[in-house]
Amino acid sequence: MLAELRRQELIVELPARGGTTRRYVISNRGKAELEAIRDSVVQETTKQLEILAFYCDIANRKGLGKDLKALASRAQATGTRSARTPP
Repeated sequence: MLAELRRQELIVELPARGGTTRRYVISNRGKAELEAIRDSVVQETTKQLEILAFYCDIANRKGLGKDLKALASRAQATGTRSARTPP
């Protein structure tokens, strides 16, 4: 797994400080990839919550639908805020 992450330049091996333990840090490219994945997950989660809210409205569960819509809004707002916050 480490070899694949290094090959894709998502992590970088730090210089050895002695001993046999290798140390790695995430690269800028790796950070960008994680941000893209996070944005995709937030978008998909929001979509799924909105679909569930729609089904609740159809099933005459208005309170639950309203709560799910609020949760979808919070999820989207949290994802948007995180995207603007520097790592």
